[in-house]
Amino acid sequence: MNLTADQFPFVWLWPGFALYFLLLTWALGGLDLNELKRRRSRQHVFYAGSIAVMMLWLMRTGIQPGLGLHLLGISGLALIAGWRLAFLGALFPLVGVVVLGHEPWQAAGMVAMVMVALPIAVTYGVWRLTERFLPSNLFVYIFVCGFFGSAMAALLAHLAAAGLMLATGATESATITRDYLVYLPLMLFPEALINGGLISVLVAYRPEWLATFNTRRYFGDFRGAS
Repeated sequence: MNLTADQFPFVWLWPGFALYFLLLTWALGGLDLNELKRRRSRQHVFYAGSIAVMMLWLMRTGIQPGLGLHLLGISGLALIAGWRLAFLGALFPLVGVVVLGHEPWQAAGMVAMVMVALPIAVTYGVWRLTERFLPSNLFVYIFVCGFFGSAMAALLAHLAAAGLMLATGATESATITRDYLVYLPLMLFPEALINGGLISVLVAYRPEWLATFNTRRYFGDFRGAS
């Protein structure tokens, strides 16, 4: 959903910047940037993933002002780069949509919280629950973290955006239901397909590129014996 600045009171816009800045500072505080500099392959994956997310955000369909839809791709970035780098990488799409005029800069903080912070939290939460409670099965990681986790993250992000529109009175409930929520299920399938498909390919060919994938947990000594 496009959260345009003119639809929200001033007091709703600026807390988003403050909260996202605090989360970004927290994420960067625990990040080993020297390790990132040493591992050139991880740099390439991080930059490629961030730019890919930006491209997804730029490919959007407009229903009416404030009710546009686009794929997020944040779940895949979080699983590949880890939640800390995902917060940093999300600056690419956030800055990109502002520079190209798809989002006003005043609403960027709110967009960051709803379309970045919330999906990352959901994706990371699903991954942690999977690691703790579900079997160490390769397909569990792919389908639960990759497919289900990304669909759930997108669903909650879009519902949160719709809730904000309702809470501020920016859009009537009938309009959101008729022009937005009815199209939401159509977005969840490609969201899950893109993120889950990417994770499946990386698990098969480049599991070392996935920061959330424990090769020993899921492959054991299989690869060493081959």
